[in-house]
Amino acid sequence: MKRIIDTNVPIVANGNESEQASLECQKACIDVMTQIFSGSIQVVLDKKWEIINEYKNKLRPDLKRGLGDQFLIWILTNYTNIKRCILVEITKTGTDTFNEFPDDPTLTNFDPRDRKWIAVAHAHFSAYEETVPIIEAIGHKWRKFVEAFKQHHVEVEFICDQPTATSPTAIRPNTEKSSKRIKNDELKS
Repeated sequence: MKRIIDTNVPIVANGNESEQASLECQKACIDVMTQIFSGSIQVVLDKKWEIINEYKNKLRPDLKRGLGDQFLIWILTNYTNIKRCILVEITKTGTDTFNEFPDDPTLTNFDPRDRKWIAVAHAHFSAYEETVPIIEAIGHKWRKFVEAFKQHHVEVEFICDQPTATSPTAIRPNTEKSSKRIKNDELKS
């Protein structure tokens, strides 16, 4: 199975960086990381490193805080391994603009910083005639664009319910070993 992994998935898998994510969401993100590491998910990336550079900006493998940080190490180790990753060509035409992003008026207000994900999904479809979902954890601002994406062979797989930052199970930033934070080894059961 092939997937494009939005940065919020490894961030939530780390467990302490997203106030919007519930414990169930963190577990879902850790499950995605585990599937990637085991080879069940093949990751789709771009050859220009737009996605990898975002991972590098948002994750900290030097701190090794969680599976999300380990994911970046895995990506940097495996991105040229065709059994683990697929690389597609995207063409950057300006800051956060890509030829492969659909020219569709209903997508005009889609966040320019997130357009790389759509460009990669669209480029993969163009190259392989196969739709590859983008896995989203807490990117709920994407929901209003789902129907427009489908018109361009772009699918988004939301693995977490709508976030509620005030929920008693919400993950809080690392404040004195919060009991709400799940340690990666606790999730192996």
